[in-house]
Amino acid sequence: MNFSSIIASITLSCITFTAHAKSLDHVIVVSTQKSAGTMSVGEKSAYTQSFEISLGNLKGRELDLAGYCLKAYGAEGKEYKLNTVDEVLTVGKLKVGAPVQGMAVFSSVDPGVHKPLMIKLSGVCK
Repeated sequence: MNFSSIIASITLSCITFTAHAKSLDHVIVVSTQKSAGTMSVGEKSAYTQSFEISLGNLKGRELDLAGYCLKAYGAEGKEYKLNTVDEVLTVGKLKVGAPVQGMAVFSSVDPGVHKPLMIKLSGVCK
């Protein structure tokens, strides 16, 4: 593979990533904290917080939710792991004017997950 091909590949990847990231400008995420809890198995334990999530597509074309994930962030910027999510928030198309609603639970060994969190839709999923 020559140098020009490598540069072209990197450029195309950056353009694709930028276009993907911009596509969320028309999606609203509304989250309402529902409950805080804990779970344990043997000596291992974690804190949990559940949210009722509504996703809405405000304009443009439908969005395939399969390419996106929900993320939770604390005020200090720490990201918390998504533990459980209703399928309606991760599968199918999000159509303009047809919001979807479901539950999501985030967990951590850090009790900070019980503090207020900002829930966002992201195209960068692990």
